[in-house]
Amino acid sequence: MQTYGWLIALVGGLGVFVAYGALALWPRKAQLVRPQAQDQFSSAGPGAGLAYGAARSLLFPPPRWLGLEGIEQQLKAANWYWGPGEAHAPLADAPFHSVAGYLAACVYQAVVYGALALLVGLVLVSVAEIPLVIGLLLAVAGAGMGWTTPGIQLQEAVSRRRYRLTAEMAFRLPELAATVATGKSIIAAMRALTSRPGGPFITELNRALRTYDLTQSFRTAVNVVVAHNQHPPLTEFFRQLLLVEQRGGSIAPALNVLAVEAQETLRLQLVEQGQANKRDMGLPVVAGSMLVMLALIAGPILWIITSVL
Repeated sequence: MQTYGWLIALVGGLGVFVAYGALALWPRKAQLVRPQAQDQFSSAGPGAGLAYGAARSLLFPPPRWLGLEGIEQQLKAANWYWGPGEAHAPLADAPFHSVAGYLAACVYQAVVYGALALLVGLVLVSVAEIPLVIGLLLAVAGAGMGWTTPGIQLQEAVSRRRYRLTAEMAFRLPELAATVATGKSIIAAMRALTSRPGGPFITELNRALRTYDLTQSFRTAVNVVVAHNQHPPLTEFFRQLLLVEQRGGSIAPALNVLAVEAQETLRLQLVEQGQANKRDMGLPVVAGSMLVMLALIAGPILWIITSVL
């Protein structure tokens, strides 16, 4: 009886911890922080702050066996990276803005998911009398799932931004080519284009213009943008600009070709998205049909078996 009392106390404590973790992850208004003083994740709540401190102390810089060499590049590609000297985070709603913040999110999610899985495992041990080892394995599996959640979230953000980049370039590049055709330089045309609101393509043009204004070097501006993005349509666009800047000539023909390529890439993306939507919409229909057929076939068989027995 005393063993069950301790078990109930442990389950209750884990329940309180999971509830506390959920409150720590509750969305809240972004706080004003000093540039590069801390990752935004560290101010998301007490639990997140503890996870950030643990990650900074134990796992930073990250060891090679964690396989996080490309995380900083992915953060830049998603426009989540808060670089040195930047006055504010580029995307305030991003869950983390640095490799340390990413590690903290992994630790936090692993603890929360692992605690929740351990809670479920202990309930099954006490109610269904499954072996304790299986309950512990559930906790390990939950922790592993939580550890991978920030990585999946980051990859999805990169994919969404690249999709939006291609879509915006398909409509903005013809406008840029028309502005250059009026006799303006490419820098003046970029300034005219960025004077109006836009999406990720306008964000990258602004990044290039800020670097150009500081360094007066178009090559440096192109290198900064390419370092933040490994998206072929965008990097090819800036490489063509740099080539024309170095060798001279008109950029308008190259812009027209790039616009056609971006529109074709967008068309392929839309076709692929349509096929994916069709496939995703068909899965519930197929699953429902299989359940109905199973009920129609297995139902009478089970009724006959129970009647005979």
